[in-house]
Amino acid sequence: MGVRNRTIENLRIVEIDVARNLLLISGAVPGAEGSRVIVKPSVKAKGQARRQKLMPNKAPTAAKGGAPAPKGAAPKAGAAKAEKK
Repeated sequence: MGVRNRTIENLRIVEIDVARNLLLISGAVPGAEGSRVIVKPSVKAKGQARRQKLMPNKAPTAAKGGAPAPKGAAPKAGAAKAEKK
């Protein structure tokens, strides 16, 4: 097999044991027992976080009728029927 670097995605850190200096990782970690592993955040996660910071998701609008009516406006005729059911 030889000495080769491998990058594995979608691994999760389940637990950190500070006393014994261990990480509990969920998923298949390549390499021999006792070998060194480098854990770092993914490039994709950094990009997603940056995109969310620059343009957060818009607040969801009402399912029917689009934007909510301003305060004090008269309700629509169909809205009264929906509330009675």
